[in-house]
Parts: sequence; structure tokens; C-alpha cells
Amino acid sequence: MRVLRGNWTKGKILFLFIIPLFLYISLLPMMPLMEPDEARYSDIPSLMNRTGDYITPHLNHVVYLEKPPLCYWATALLFRIFGENEFSSRLFAALCAWGCILLVYRIGVFFHDEKTGLYSAGVLSTFLYHSIVGKINILDMPLAFFVGLATWAGFRYVTGDSQRKGWLYLLYVGSALAFLTKGLIGVVFPFAFMAFHFEEMG
Repeated sequence: MRVLRGNWTKGKILFLFIIPLFLYISLLPMMPLMEPDEARYSDIPSLMNRTGDYITPHLNHVVYLEKPPLCYWATALLFRIFGENEFSSRLFAALCAWGCILLVYRIGVFFHDEKTGLYSAGVLSTFLYHSIVGKINILDMPLAFFVGLATWAGFRYVTGDSQRKGWLYLLYVGSALAFLTKGLIGVVFPFAFMAFHFEEMG
């Protein structure tokens, strides 16, 4: 039993930390920023840091209100910490991709067991599309993580953990962050799930 437990501890480290660290974080600086999206989503936070205006996004000194500001804020903060480069520009998306892997692990453990959770995390870690999008400074991966987090929290709250208000608060936080990432689409899925559930109950 101790050997099995030790092996699964190594499996956790491998699937949840080492593989994502190699496939996502370490490879971020390997390619130049891609036009037009990565250049746009890097220029806006750079200008935020230079002007000190974190409320109104600007692109080439022109007001740019196409998208909500959460990813701009995150990238601006990372620029301040690590400097303006490909690594810091893409790090927020990579961290959200890692968050998706951890979330899938927790879901697998909840519905089945530790082994299923680890295998699921390993599959997602090496899934080509997830790996590619997780290394690009676009909004898709942060949106996927926050929507997934909110939907999972809503599911836990309405299917047995309603006494634990933390799940409800996590639903609200995840939905708010998803909204601040890409607008109304961020709250559609979590609250559509909640509405469907309560309609089924009623």
C-alpha cells in the first residue's frame, strides 16, 4: 500500500506539475508574438503601465473597448514583474491552462477516483489543442478556466453541498472573472446550468 501511495504521489507530481510546467510554462518564450491578437493583447497592457490608466484600455493610444479588461490587467501586472517579453505576455493564459488541468483532476476524483483524476489530467495536459491555446496570449483559455470553475462550483452547490456557501461564492467569483474576461458569454453557461437544475427540481 505504501508503494502504491508513493507511486501515486509521483504520478500527481508528474501529471499535475512537471508535464504542465514543461509543456506550457517553459515553452512560452520559444516563438515571437503572433499578429494580430497577441500583439494587440500585449500592447494594451504595456500602454496601461506606461500611462497609469488601468480603467480605459487603449490600443495605439485610441480607446479600445472591444473586450473586458481582466486579461489586460493580469498581463500588465506580469509585465511589471517579469518585464515586457513573450514569457510574461503568455503566462496568464498558461496559468489558466494549468488551472484547467487541476480542475479536470478534481472532477475526475469526485466522480470516480484518484487514478481517473490523474489520467484525465494527463490526457488534457498532452491534448494538442489545449497545449497550443495555453501558450498563446488570447482570451480563450482564461475564459475556459473561469467558466469551468464557475460551472463546477454551481454543480457542487446544487447537488448536495448547498450547505457549504463557499461553493456558491466560488460560482459568483468564477462567473465574475469570466465576465471580466470576455463579457456576457462568461456567465451564460454557469447560470444556464443553475436555471436548468432548479427548473428540473420545480
